[in-house]
Amino acid sequence: MEYMGNPRINLCTAILMADIGLEKVSHAASVSILSNKKEFPSFLRTAPSNYFHPKGIVKLFLHFGWTWAGILASNNDYGLSGSLQLKQELISLGICIEFYHALSTSLPNEKLLYIVDIVKTSSSKVVVIISNIPQVMAFMEKVSAHNVSEKVWIACPFWIISPAFSRKDFSQFLSGTLGLAVHHGDMPGFSDFLYRIHPSTQLADSFSKPFWEATFSCKWLESNSTQVVPGMKVTGEMKLCTGQENLHNVDDSLYNAHSFRYTYNTYNALYAFAYALHELLSCLPGKGPFENGTCATSMHLQPWKIPSSVCSEPCISGFQKTTKQGQPVCCFDCFPCSDGEYSNDTGVSKCMPCPSDQWSSVKRERCIPKVTEFLSYEDPLGTTLAAASILLSQVTLAVLCIFIRHRAAPIVRANNRSLSFLLLFSLLLCFLCPLMFIGYPGKVNCMLRQVAFGVIFSICVSLVLAKTITVIIVFKATNPKSKLKKLIGLKTPYFIVAVCSILQLLICASWLIISPPFPERNMTSAAGKILIECNESSVIFCCMLGYLGLLAFVSFIVAFLVRKLPDTFNEAKFITFSMLVFGMVWLTFIPAYLSTKGKFMVAVEIFAILSSSAGLLACIFFPKCYIILLKCDVNARKTWTRRVRF
Repeated sequence: MEYMGNPRINLCTAILMADIGLEKVSHAASVSILSNKKEFPSFLRTAPSNYFHPKGIVKLFLHFGWTWAGILASNNDYGLSGSLQLKQELISLGICIEFYHALSTSLPNEKLLYIVDIVKTSSSKVVVIISNIPQVMAFMEKVSAHNVSEKVWIACPFWIISPAFSRKDFSQFLSGTLGLAVHHGDMPGFSDFLYRIHPSTQLADSFSKPFWEATFSCKWLESNSTQVVPGMKVTGEMKLCTGQENLHNVDDSLYNAHSFRYTYNTYNALYAFAYALHELLSCLPGKGPFENGTCATSMHLQPWKIPSSVCSEPCISGFQKTTKQGQPVCCFDCFPCSDGEYSNDTGVSKCMPCPSDQWSSVKRERCIPKVTEFLSYEDPLGTTLAAASILLSQVTLAVLCIFIRHRAAPIVRANNRSLSFLLLFSLLLCFLCPLMFIGYPGKVNCMLRQVAFGVIFSICVSLVLAKTITVIIVFKATNPKSKLKKLIGLKTPYFIVAVCSILQLLICASWLIISPPFPERNMTSAAGKILIECNESSVIFCCMLGYLGLLAFVSFIVAFLVRKLPDTFNEAKFITFSMLVFGMVWLTFIPAYLSTKGKFMVAVEIFAILSSSAGLLACIFFPKCYIILLKCDVNARKTWTRRVRF
């Protein structure tokens, strides 16, 4: 059994020994390829393979949340294989590498300074060095000279335990270095053996004198040895070794029984082999050594304050990542979640959508229930419209009372007072109709409110049309030869009203039977709100409005054509103007209705109902009220060329 500890020559030696069939055991070789038993069947080792070093370093990155780092590696099998494996594993986990360079003892000074400058100016706070001691030492000399600070160095097992890096000038920037080290333990009698070493008692040991010279920085007079511990500075004349030096006075960081980690591995390997051989020779069936035993507990470590090493800080709650163009995935910007989306954790790549009945909070960090909205009586808009509806209905009722009280007046009787009374009563219902649109939209409410609106307005417009046609009939009937005399009577205007109203009633009835309106919760039309509304989307609803518009258009045309008849009989001017107002209101209503949602859509329709109804009331009846109340003498003295009573 032979021990090979220099990792620089282990691979070549292993190949050579495999060719000649010699069994070799290394105490420090860690290149992972040496584990291949097909290529190196005779090679054994007591040190762990460097295949596990990158995996341990990756766990450090995951533990501290590092996503941005640099890698330096020695330009040999150990450094290159270990660093490439580490780089691949880090990238596979989404961790980005800012720089990657190789170190060598033969590296030109300019190249070494270039690497030092890259490390110094880099934004990553973590630098991993997978290298042997000489390459690291040369690099650290330059790092110390250029005052590179605020970096966390991650070391591999080779140099993390080396006393060469315990120098005072290194402590300023290496303090806080983390690394993986080969485990150590107690070896009974080993400490006494170390402190008994002396060149005078171990004359046959060729290593004792160089060791003594390196430890005490002295030189034996008869020795030509110039070997020193790596990193030890030798300047000027070295003092002579006397043999009186005491190993107990050596700093524990340089000479301690527990520092011999590779020795401890060898110790365990030898004892494992010895015990295995002993058990093999003395084992009895049923009394083997494989018994359940206790396990050592993990070491309780106090964590250090480790600086963050990331290209971009993790996005906080309510934000999501957006990759910067041309940058690694670890470099990103944080943008707030869109409306209706949220993120309740840091570092989220994409915000999550809220449920359909919820909406994102102001900070986009959680979802909150959506606010329900409908036109209610408690709403200021609903209260205003309800008050206007009641007020206008009271005005209509007052006009109706005036007409009933002065029903014998010529101006009331002139244009069929019965139709006037019916029209006023219909307008009263029109003004009260909006009250059905205010409040929570229930099933019955949704079914009746548009039907009531359509039927009542059809009756109103039909009455206006009947009054206009009555004017034509009365005027034409003054001619003795006119055939329209037969149409003068009670039945003609009421027949017109009945036919026009029944047609609208049939349209509304078919709507209720085929596709009735129904209440629904609209969760998509308004941000952060659930609109409680009636779903009235139907072709028949459009037919109802179209028929109402047709009646109004016919009434307007008829009134416009007879507007120049003698004033004695004619209220066609007022009807023409009232229908003009009516048409303008509803033509304006259509685009406004289609462009709004929720309670404002309902408010637009209520406003159109009140406005058009008020236009009919004001244009047709206010001039007559003015004459009845303020021009009584004109009303009494007026000369009527013909009185027609209905």
